Amino acid sequence: MKNIAFTPTFIKTIFGLFAGALILALALDSSPRQGRRKAIDAAIKGGRIGRLSADRSAYLQNVLAAIAHELKLNLPVVLNATDHPDALHVYTTSPDSEALTGCGRGNAVYDATEDAIFIDESLVNPVDFVNLGEETQHSNTLTPDDITPLKTYLIFLLLHELGHRTLHRHARASFDVGRSIDRRRELEADQFAVSALAVSFRNQSGLTASILAKGSAYGVSTPEDTSVSDHAWLALVEMAHFISVSTMFSATPIAAIYQDAAHPSYLDRAQSIVEDALLDKNCSAKVREYFSLAREEIERARSIVNYRVVELVLPEPVYDMSFNARGLLVVPENSSHLYQLQSAELRPPVRREARTVAVSAATARVGSGFPELGPGNTASYGWGAVWSTPAAGTFELRPGQTFFSDSTFWRRAPPELEDSLSRYSIQHVTTPPSPSSIAIVQATTSEHANVLISLCDGVVCAERETNAILRESNLDAQFAFLNTLTDESTYLEIHGTTPTDALGRLEAVVVLDSRTLRTKRVIPLVSDVCSGGESEAAAVWDVLSFIVVPSGGTEHFICVASQHAKPDHWVAWEMSPGSPDSHVLLSEPLVAAVVHKNRSEFDDFELRNYLPSQYRAQWIGGSRVVLQLFNDSAWLLDVQTKQAAVLFHPGGEATRIAVGHDVLAVFYRGGYKCYLVDIQSSPALFAKAR
Repeated sequence: MKNIAFTPTFIKTIFGLFAGALILALALDSSPRQGRRKAIDAAIKGGRIGRLSADRSAYLQNVLAAIAHELKLNLPVVLNATDHPDALHVYTTSPDSEALTGCGRGNAVYDATEDAIFIDESLVNPVDFVNLGEETQHSNTLTPDDITPLKTYLIFLLLHELGHRTLHRHARASFDVGRSIDRRRELEADQFAVSALAVSFRNQSGLTASILAKGSAYGVSTPEDTSVSDHAWLALVEMAHFISVSTMFSATPIAAIYQDAAHPSYLDRAQSIVEDALLDKNCSAKVREYFSLAREEIERARSIVNYRVVELVLPEPVYDMSFNARGLLVVPENSSHLYQLQSAELRPPVRREARTVAVSAATARVGSGFPELGPGNTASYGWGAVWSTPAAGTFELRPGQTFFSDSTFWRRAPPELEDSLSRYSIQHVTTPPSPSSIAIVQATTSEHANVLISLCDGVVCAERETNAILRESNLDAQFAFLNTLTDESTYLEIHGTTPTDALGRLEAVVVLDSRTLRTKRVIPLVSDVCSGGESEAAAVWDVLSFIVVPSGGTEHFICVASQHAKPDHWVAWEMSPGSPDSHVLLSEPLVAAVVHKNRSEFDDFELRNYLPSQYRAQWIGGSRVVLQLFNDSAWLLDVQTKQAAVLFHPGGEATRIAVGHDVLAVFYRGGYKCYLVDIQSSPALFAKAR
């Protein structure tokens, strides 16, 4: 080979080529970053990033300053600005900027290449968490700052992302966008956040001062002498539990049950926090009892994944739902339109697991309607009934208003129907599993007489006063309540009066023809346990709910009761018509049983806060019943197999259940998510023994 002469010209040429390659490499390395920084700056100017109000920006800035001080970060932390190259940047994002930031709604992301945290604006101003559930007199005055777990959660999220920065920055990746290498890094970031919060609590620093405000945490009284360790873990456990429940229905598309190859579910992460709290021997015995309670509640919240479930993520808050001939009709709070989901979209996964469907407003939204619908009409907010028929469309019944929809738009119901209903004050509307051709309206007249109205495919087919029905049945009773309804039969529970019980002793069930409201049969019920009154057995039991279950040509009469001496379980009894005998069908523990097992009785605080305030039983077809325990869980019972399983947790008053044929829709009024549960996949139906 010919020798190469290293002449000055040759050396200059080689150096020039090397320098050019180096400049090109640097340009290729920095140009995308500079381009992205410019795009972020344009998004800030365009209002897609950093569009917080002045007060929320100031609040977040104060939180970031406290975190920087607590972690001794030796660099400035800059919020929603790109003109500080040597700073840690924090950007609040909107769904419109997800393609640029990688941060979706309800998420936070640490981007190591930008050395920046992107956090969705809904986490800084989480108004959808505040608005979940029932409207109360305080709903319009509550802010995120009034809910301590939300403040703890924001700090926890920021510390979690800083945990990625401290522990994993060398990976030069984005974290929490579904591409993390493994779950280990997520749990390490969680542990970093928990440890940093624990140190802050111990130091009583400014970061956690608002969380340490005196009052109560997780329903536990926190007097002046409460230890810092108790305060710290109570705040963390309260946050874990609150977010576990709230994300099931909040606007974030990431529910507590969501998991993937890189991310454990939030329920798993929350449970890890609770387990750490239980391991801290510095916590008092009283507080540790409540951590056991939190562990049980989070475990029950996980029960939904034991079924075949479709999780619907909706574009706006829900007011009501009903199954119709096409699939599922969703009435949003802004009821000037509807969402029609086709049956094909609602098919559950093959295995018992959750499948998520994001509902598109562009494809599912249908029609238009009347502004009077929904919670904007404050006179009628808090109740209403959506009833779907197989052939005549869907009806929305409200005080003084009746609307009809054929799944394309709302309009006023036919005048003859609206005129018939306008003569009464409507109290309640009951339907069988939908779609159904029958609905029974319970109402009162201007003279305060109780009336039943039978609607057949949107037409009034019978009206009868309750007193006339009782006279026809030869009953001298004080109260009559509609219990269960099928297309053929309507079951009224009949109560007399006793000196000790305002509701009165359960005496009988009257079976009516659902279309004519004429009496078909009268079934006497005289159970010592379930009927109430002054018997020795009745003195031992509190009757909480009663339900008729018509299944396979046989009627089951079920009462749910709890024992005075041991109110930590509920017991389902089956009554024998005409006989005082009853037998136990099944018994299950309340959440509070984990506290009660170590002590002989509950104190007054626990009785008020951890035992069910109300029960609601609902027949859902076949031999199955949903039992909702307010302050506890919603259970699925099968009277044929004598099995029960937790359906959903929590099962309180805000939890609504729309009943279809072999499918349930579980939702919160004001929530953004719905869970369609395939009843046939219930563990209660598969279990051979418990």
